[in-house]
Formats: sequence, structure tokens, C-alpha cells
Amino acid sequence: MKRIRLPLLVGVPVLCVVACIAGTLIRLMLMSSYIEGRVIDSASGEPLAGVTVAVSNRGWGFHDDELVWDKDHIYPTTSDSTGQFRIVYKVGSSAHVIATADGYDTYDGWHDSNTSITIHLKHLSK
Repeated sequence: MKRIRLPLLVGVPVLCVVACIAGTLIRLMLMSSYIEGRVIDSASGEPLAGVTVAVSNRGWGFHDDELVWDKDHIYPTTSDSTGQFRIVYKVGSSAHVIATADGYDTYDGWHDSNTSITIHLKHLSK
């Protein structure tokens, strides 16, 4: 059986391309994005403090010591006394934002990364 050997001129460029792709993927996985904004009462326009705001995205991660795609990544915070919040997250090219507060409907929406938003929470219907 005769072995086929790739010339060095072919092997080196292929190795360089593979290394570049791997480096780019690692950099993309380590990059951070953010979403920031304010939570207000939709009826009064008053800021809401103590609202739980989270970015919930799926991506690569480990589950039972195995690399998996559908790992849930949740980045929570709480709005301050002026209704302001800021969340830095590392998974996803957009932000799946969920906001919850007692007495209000849950907010659930998608937003572009690195943007500022206003979340209008509505009182629960009776």
C-alpha cells in the first residue's frame, strides 16, 4: 500500500486556516454583550424598583461534563430605585429579556445586543 503525502506547501496553509477558524470561534465565545434600560409601570410611567430582569439565552455549554449546544445561560439582575438595570452576557447575538415583578404581567421579548430599552410592565388583569 502506497502512502500519499501532501506537500508541505499544501499542509501548512490548511493548518493555518484551521487555526484561524478555531481562534475566531474562541474569541466569539468569550465576547461580552450587554442590554441596559429602565423598567416602568405602563399606566403611570413611574419607575419600578426591585424588578427581576434576566437575559436567558441558549448556546454551547457543559452538561454532565459533556459539551452540549442547548445549555441555558441565565444572567439575572434587579432594577434599582430609578428602575435602571444593566446586564452583561456572553451567550447569544441578541438578548432574550424576561422581567418579572409581583402584581405585574411578565415581560418577555427579544432585543438587539448592546442597546438600551424601556420595559413597560402592566398590572395583572383581574
